[in-house]
Amino acid sequence: MRRRKPWTVKKRRSRPRKTASNDTDAAAPPKRIRKPPVPNDQKTPLITEFFKVRRSGRDLVEHTKAKEMEEQYSKNEDIGSYMFFFEYLAKKWCVDATAETPYKGRLVNHSKLKPNLKARAISIDGAVHLILVAKSKIEVGEELLYDYGDRSSEITSVNTCLLTS
Repeated sequence: MRRRKPWTVKKRRSRPRKTASNDTDAAAPPKRIRKPPVPNDQKTPLITEFFKVRRSGRDLVEHTKAKEMEEQYSKNEDIGSYMFFFEYLAKKWCVDATAETPYKGRLVNHSKLKPNLKARAISIDGAVHLILVAKSKIEVGEELLYDYGDRSSEITSVNTCLLTS
């Protein structure tokens, strides 16, 4: 003898009845199409792991003008100096990040021993930009660090952390 399943009552979803006003209702949200997730090994490294931050300041200036500006900054102890010197296409440049800007690259700290970013100059539409790119995969919450590259004795004697961190 077969055992009968107990009766179950299924609740029906209540759906609004179609009326003339519902058929022409433009406020109804469109149906969303769900895309399948992309496997981690197929994600673009440029977006997920490579490009981290752009470092920019008031101006990208040539080396000689930057040295003059640095001299002016040294006369005023309240200002400080946040200048990054680099070479691109056989020409010496400097990003002056002394003034506050919306770019986060100005806030990245220094590490000579364990940097996880590297400064790289690129050209976009003929303009030179300095970007910071990941040297390896950076975990969420990990501090971003790059080597400022300044090894001059006058700077390292005052800021010994440039050699030891």
